[in-house]
Amino acid sequence: MKNKHYREGYLRLTKREAVKAHKILTLSRKPELMYEYLASKGDRYAVLANSVVKGDSFSGKFALNYLEEIMIEKVIVVSREKFEEIRFDMAFFIHIHFKIDLRMVLPRYMEI
Repeated sequence: MKNKHYREGYLRLTKREAVKAHKILTLSRKPELMYEYLASKGDRYAVLANSVVKGDSFSGKFALNYLEEIMIEKVIVVSREKFEEIRFDMAFFIHIHFKIDLRMVLPRYMEI
């Protein structure tokens, strides 16, 4: 017998919603807008991810501080624009997988 137990808050986006999230990110180049959209659909991870993007919570500030410390440790100097690009790439990385196989990569988000 196959029983599926989902944790509270389990999220399934339709393909259309996932594509919309991707478009929001790529057109606006503002990860916070994509995460706000995903949070509005009930994605609890998006709330945490958005706090990292914005740096407006303890965990968000901690994550951004860690990134900056690693850059200092590795003697990586980047402009503010490049730093923003890194933050965008962190959000965009997951969407690269959308182009490969939506059903294989993000089953928790997809309802195809």
